[in-house]
Amino acid sequence: MLTHCCLEPHGQTIAVNGDKAEYWPSTQNVYGISTDVGKALNIPVTNIHVHMDYMGGGFGSKFPADSWGIQSALLSKDSGGKPVKLFLDRATELTVAGNRPSVFSKVKVAGKKDGTLTAWQSETWSTGGMGGGNLNGQLFPYIFTGVPNRRINHTAVSTNTGSSRAWRAPSHPQVCYITCSALEDLAAKLNMDPLDLFTKNIGYAPEPRRETYKFQLQKAAELMDWKKNWHPRGDSGSGHVKRGLGLALSTWGGAGHLSTCKTTIHPDASGRGRTGHSGSRHRNADYGRHDRGRNFRTASKRDQGQAGRQRLSELRRVRRIHYRRRRNFVHAQGLRQCAAETLRDRCGIPERVS
Repeated sequence: MLTHCCLEPHGQTIAVNGDKAEYWPSTQNVYGISTDVGKALNIPVTNIHVHMDYMGGGFGSKFPADSWGIQSALLSKDSGGKPVKLFLDRATELTVAGNRPSVFSKVKVAGKKDGTLTAWQSETWSTGGMGGGNLNGQLFPYIFTGVPNRRINHTAVSTNTGSSRAWRAPSHPQVCYITCSALEDLAAKLNMDPLDLFTKNIGYAPEPRRETYKFQLQKAAELMDWKKNWHPRGDSGSGHVKRGLGLALSTWGGAGHLSTCKTTIHPDASGRGRTGHSGSRHRNADYGRHDRGRNFRTASKRDQGQAGRQRLSELRRVRRIHYRRRRNFVHAQGLRQCAAETLRDRCGIPERVS
């Protein structure tokens, strides 16, 4: 079994005082981890303040509060609110804090002589601790899930180890490797360039992403000069050092996470944002006109295509709004100052203009 080997082990510091808690966990789940503690202590989740300034690695293994987090909270509560710090030692970390998902497979692929896929059959096994593996077999064949004939058989194997936890997108690295390796084998069997085989079967990919995948394949092939550098298997020249090229596509089914962002825009167009969400630390951010200008220029170089033009248009619109607000603010300040001076000089009224 392979573990995540986080430089900083799992753990936290927590102080529970009545129905309120200050919580400093090493976690990727800034927004959701308070739910575990709230349920265990029977206190409102809104009363748990999660501080996540730094995390020494997680890689998918640091989402729940786990038993050590709950026990720390209970100890703090029983002590009358004293903070409790508990982190796993290295031996315990490697034993119970999770393992990378593994998978073993046997695959058969059918296709026409021109490279068109006609069938996929896979038998897979994964290990994932006492609860079994968590591989999503329905992702086969990866990307090309629209293949007309599919037979998928997956078995989760229970082992006497820590549970299987995410490693760089649950299920995706494993399913990607198995699928793309099998398609590379099919291309070699057909004496075909795998780039041509992948491109030919893009129609089996989900509809919204087909053109994106096709563009990515074409652009990657152009940048690395694929047609010049690729060679069929067995045609690697003489000598002991061999060089070859492989091909794979990837995706991710993740989406936005629950989060709250509070943003304050000041009259001078500077601002302050406060947010906490999954995959990021709880953060306060100050930003001003100069920062936005720098980001604006960076975006203008990075964004391309229609989406990029729309984004640039929105950035320009926001910048114009900020500029007008700043101009109006300065103008109003000038008017107030002028009025104060006039009242003071001509009427003898003290400077009290609001």
